[in-house]
Amino acid sequence: MITASSIQVMMVFLGLVTIGCHLWLVGKMFQNGDIGWAIFGLVGIPICGLGYLSTFILGWINNSRYGVENVVVTYTIAMVMQFVLLGFLIGMDPESLRS
Repeated sequence: MITASSIQVMMVFLGLVTIGCHLWLVGKMFQNGDIGWAIFGLVGIPICGLGYLSTFILGWINNSRYGVENVVVTYTIAMVMQFVLLGFLIGMDPESLRS
């Protein structure tokens, strides 16, 4: 049986993967001269996550130019899995979350 703690551990791991992919893409943006977008990708994180969103979208748009096809696929899978696990966590019995 999957417990709330195991879901939380998986979400933390996927969060670290997402942060790693984000920083990798920001680095590639700097290397390819998209300095404004790279700075926004870093500064925009606290602004409702707009930094993550902009980096994610620009990573997909420019994946061949940056040479990061595998990174954006990993980024996408990690984000989708986080949402799926969050759905499981929300749907769990509240009593099981207290332990």
